[in-house]
Amino acid sequence: MSISDAKAQLQQAVEHGEEASRVARELMSKAEEAAGTTASAAQDSSHDKPGEAIGLYQQAREKAEEAMQSLTAANAAVQEYIGTI
Repeated sequence: MSISDAKAQLQQAVEHGEEASRVARELMSKAEEAAGTTASAAQDSSHDKPGEAIGLYQQAREKAEEAMQSLTAANAAVQEYIGTI
């Protein structure tokens, strides 16, 4: 594989990583919306399931944020590597 081919493939990997970051950002937003909607709909409820669901939505949001941070770091590493070849 030529250097230019390798760089092109690595750039494609970065683009995939950026797309995955956008998806993670959207997941964070939707999880927040779901938690808020659940909290609003169940505000007068004494049942424990809405609280459980809200906690799980918040957990999903946090994990999506972690994924986004990892994707950003991975893309930075690939871009740094591209600069060395």
